[in-house]
Amino acid sequence: MKRSSERRKSPAEVTSNMYQHYGGLEVDVPTQEAVDVYKRKPYAAVKKYLHEVPDE
Repeated sequence: MKRSSERRKSPAEVTSNMYQHYGGLEVDVPTQEAVDVYKRKPYAAVKKYLHEVPDE
């Protein structure tokens, strides 16, 4: 019977698999505008459209 430590992947193998899996994402670098939009606070855009207009 194998021990659980023998069935686990080694840290080097895990790191290698991570780089293989996520390596393609480094090629598609987002634009600075996309980064700024992503970092914007969640309700910053909503406040622009949800201001109250007093009844006249």
